[in-house]
Amino acid sequence: MSLHRPVVDAVLIGAGSRGTFAYGTTALAHPAHVRFVAVAEPDPERRARFANQHALPPDRCFASWEDLLAAGQLAPALVCCTLDRLHVAPTVAALEAGYHVLLEKPMAVTPEDCVRLVQTSEHVNRVLMICHVLRYTSFFSTLYPPPMTVAMAAVTVVSWRRLRGLCGGQTIRRTLRRSRPRVPPSKATCWPSPPSAQGGPVP
Repeated sequence: MSLHRPVVDAVLIGAGSRGTFAYGTTALAHPAHVRFVAVAEPDPERRARFANQHALPPDRCFASWEDLLAAGQLAPALVCCTLDRLHVAPTVAALEAGYHVLLEKPMAVTPEDCVRLVQTSEHVNRVLMICHVLRYTSFFSTLYPPPMTVAMAAVTVVSWRRLRGLCGGQTIRRTLRRSRPRVPPSKATCWPSPPSAQGGPVP
């Protein structure tokens, strides 16, 4: 028995590389799941490119997120892919306009703005989801296997680095440490399997 789910219509704010080639191509590859019905992008060439890829009519293409939101709610969902420092204003406005929002990381560039986004989402009872896809990868599930224990919850800072072309062509999977300073690439450790099994550094 298959569970049929309707296609989710969404609008996009920011048709740069991430909006076009990550979310846009994903929608094109999975038309039974998501469909973009409008775009807001200040660059006319990028806006036209996205419109052509998704067959958007001229009245669904906007030069600013303000113009898009002024047109009324065009879909239940909105994907925000503006520049990092410009995440907050369009996301707050979109939530208040009734959209559920998928927001590209980072959520915001200040703790205060992060709090503001969460409070707005809760106040208007709309979903705000940050696109931290790495939480679903194998190394995060290894580090934090469910259910999370008190000892695991005590690990508050995890820095990792993924580099290619080193360690005999293998991918450098991750470098985990407690402190915030970055580990120079030359000191990264290649772990083809979980670090605990290799005797490498662990948090």
